[in-house]
Amino acid sequence: FGVEMHFRSLILLVCCSFGAGIILEVPVNERVCIGEFLEMNELVVGKFSFHDEPAHGKDMLMDVEVVDPVLTSVYTKFKTTDSGKFAFTTKTFGDYTFCFKNTPREGIAAQPDWFKSVVFEVKHGVDAKDYTKMVQTEHLSVLELQLRRMEDVVKSLHEEVIYMKTREHSMRNTTDSTHSRVVYFALFSITVLFCIGMWQLWHLKRFFQAKKLI
Repeated sequence: FGVEMHFRSLILLVCCSFGAGIILEVPVNERVCIGEFLEMNELVVGKFSFHDEPAHGKDMLMDVEVVDPVLTSVYTKFKTTDSGKFAFTTKTFGDYTFCFKNTPREGIAAQPDWFKSVVFEVKHGVDAKDYTKMVQTEHLSVLELQLRRMEDVVKSLHEEVIYMKTREHSMRNTTDSTHSRVVYFALFSITVLFCIGMWQLWHLKRFFQAKKLI
C-alpha cells in the first residue's frame, strides 16, 4: 500500500493496554493506523507480533508500514505472518504513522467478521536506548548505569527546552510579521479611503460649479 495515505479504513477497533505496548484488532480488508508525534533526530525502536484468530488466522496476511510526516515510508513489511522489529532515527519532527493492513491470502474468500490481533510496542528517545547492552559493552556498574540514564534524561529535557524556545521564537517572529502586515494594510486602506473621499469632494464641487449651484 506504499505511502498512499487514503485512510478510508482507518478504524481503531481495539486499543488496550498490554504491558508496555498495545493490542490492535485489525479486521480483514481493513487498515488500522496509530500516530505518534516525534522530535527530529530521535531514535525510535518498535516491535510487533501477530496473534491469529483461531478459525481463520492462517488465511490472513499483514502489511506493516511506518510513514513519516512527509509521507515517506521509513519501514515496510508486506504479506507477512511473522513478528518483526524496526529501528530508525527521525529526520524531521511531526506525526509518524504506524499502519497495519489485514488482507486475505490469494484465493481465500474472507468473511467480514475475520480479524487478526497485533501486539505492538514502540519506544523513542531515552526509552529506546538499550541500557542492558550498554552495561555489557562498557562494563558499567549499577550506579554508573543509573547516572548514565539520568544524564540521557537531562540531555533529552534540555533538547526539548531548546526546541520549545526555537518554536517560541519562530512563532513570535510570525506573529510580529503578521502584526506589521496588518498595520501597513490598515494604513494603506485609510490612505486609499482618504484619497477617494477627497476626490469625491473635488468632483462634487466641480459638478455644482458647472451647474452654477455654488
